Amino acid sequence: VIPGRGLGVSHIITRGGGAVTLTAGGPVSASAGAINQIGGIITAGMLTAQANSGINLGQANLVQRFASLQNSGSGNISARSNVGGRVQIGDSDTANGSITLASTGGFDLNLGSTDIDAVGGSVLLDGSTRITGSPSITATGPGATVTFNGTIESGSVTNSHLTVTADQTIFNGTVSQNVATRLSSLTVNGAALLN
Repeated sequence: VIPGRGLGVSHIITRGGGAVTLTAGGPVSASAGAINQIGGIITAGMLTAQANSGINLGQANLVQRFASLQNSGSGNISARSNVGGRVQIGDSDTANGSITLASTGGFDLNLGSTDIDAVGGSVLLDGSTRITGSPSITATGPGATVTFNGTIESGSVTNSHLTVTADQTIFNGTVSQNVATRLSSLTVNGAALLN
């Protein structure tokens, strides 16, 4: 690991796919290229990542909060965490690609007042999703979809408003109707498919 200046780690280089622990939580950046995790596990309380050609953090990482995932050029964003409890998701944007955010092991993806924008691509939230604010999820481009794999429920009885904009939104799971966990509002701009 090559430590950066200031509060975080600016570049991560491992040999042989070893594990990485980030005590300050990032940022991890590749301003002229991509971030590609091909092995090992990243352990962090909070992680931010910025790239120009895609972000792939798809291993069984132990990240409690993906605070910000930003890709300014062509390329997809993929982030996965296997940490117990809820994985906090912050703003995620890609200028030309798709976004996949996943929590393995049956744990929740927690969306507060988060903006997730995939220009020219689709969005996949793979894992149960808990809404605790007013997130907005947008996928633009021909045939763009937003897919939820898992239950969607509120983490706040009085303030959980989800807005989704795409050609098609696919719900592969239930949208909670329980009085204690149902959303305050759900707005879908585009077609909706409930599986």
